[in-house]
Amino acid sequence: RALLDSVSTTAPRVPTEVRNDTAVAPLVAELNAVYDEMLCTDKNDEDPSTRRRTGELRRRADDLQASLSVARMAPAARAGQPLGLGRLLDYVSLRERLGDGTVLVAYHVVGDDVIGFLGVGSRLVARRVTTLTQVAPLLARMEQHWRRFRAGAAFVQRHATRLAALVERDLHLLARELMGDLPLPAATCGTTNRLAVVVPPALQGVPFHALYLDDRPLVADWEVVTGPSGSVLGSLPRWTYDVGRRSVALATADPTIPHAEAEVRALSRLLPNVRLHVGPEATAATLRRDGACAGIVHLACHGMFRPDNAVYSALRLADGWFTAVDAATLDVTGALVTLSACETGRQQAVGGEAVGLPRAFLAAGAAAVVTSLWMADDRSTSVQMHDFYGHLRQGLTPTDALRQAQLAGAQRDPHPYYWAPFTVTGAC
Repeated sequence: RALLDSVSTTAPRVPTEVRNDTAVAPLVAELNAVYDEMLCTDKNDEDPSTRRRTGELRRRADDLQASLSVARMAPAARAGQPLGLGRLLDYVSLRERLGDGTVLVAYHVVGDDVIGFLGVGSRLVARRVTTLTQVAPLLARMEQHWRRFRAGAAFVQRHATRLAALVERDLHLLARELMGDLPLPAATCGTTNRLAVVVPPALQGVPFHALYLDDRPLVADWEVVTGPSGSVLGSLPRWTYDVGRRSVALATADPTIPHAEAEVRALSRLLPNVRLHVGPEATAATLRRDGACAGIVHLACHGMFRPDNAVYSALRLADGWFTAVDAATLDVTGALVTLSACETGRQQAVGGEAVGLPRAFLAAGAAAVVTSLWMADDRSTSVQMHDFYGHLRQGLTPTDALRQAQLAGAQRDPHPYYWAPFTVTGAC
């Protein structure tokens, strides 16, 4: 966990000038054009010419990414960015950092076996809970559940009852596989019940907060935060709402996500001291300038996950695609970063590590990152974000604020596709 376990609020960042290297600029421009065409290409279109063009675009993107990686090596080395290992925490130290009321569930994959560790107070137990062979088909089915919503509103409305029953069944099965053998304590009324889940790369797609235990989703009783390791969860600064600290919100103008602009304008009415940038103002330069020293950074735009090369997963800003590589060079020290876009929480397993946008923003100093695990619905996301920030303003933690917003969302739209895409990664 060389990158994320080394997260430090004092770590130097790669200077912005690295982004302007003359060898990089033309490659970035062409990659932006390729991504724009990929965004407009229907991935489910079975027309042979469309599928052929999609393959061509992916291959060209791969070539450009390889060239960019080479072009960026020299300036990054000149910048001398350190990548030292952070201090590993033992269980006692981690317990102190997580605080009372937090239960730790950490998964570790050994071969095909999934080992679960449950930490409650001073007690730590380990169990072989399942295997990847058993979990993989369930994760594939979860992907199918989310993809069905791309068939359009008429299809979803016609099959709403059946779709809800199928996803609830698989959320029950996933919970049984991953948590059935772990003696999770009962949630206590009137106290903080927080679950910190260490998620290995092989389980990145699991919506732990939406898993069904005792015929109700986990989030009904627990605040849920995830992290790539216990050391990361214990090392990140705890985020609290500071009314005096600046917030920044960016939204791109795009007719395919019409609620994005309303989403950030509502944020500007909820929180004081917000710098709002909509349409052509929502650029990478604006994000770099105003994101520094901000307590909240909110981005409402298109997102693209690259399962074949997740360091080039990206957000569509007004002046082009802003990749995970770019995000890692930001300075968002101590901020709560919300990536209100599709699939921003999805990551790729590389050498036993999870790589993608959440990792990049944590490496840039964020205390916590709110991201989506699947293609988020534009309308329901806008409403949920309004609820989320309203609860933050009242003093709730990010995990509890998102929990309250999700519970309200489940009342409006019971299917998890609408209320459960977002999760908190980072500080409790």
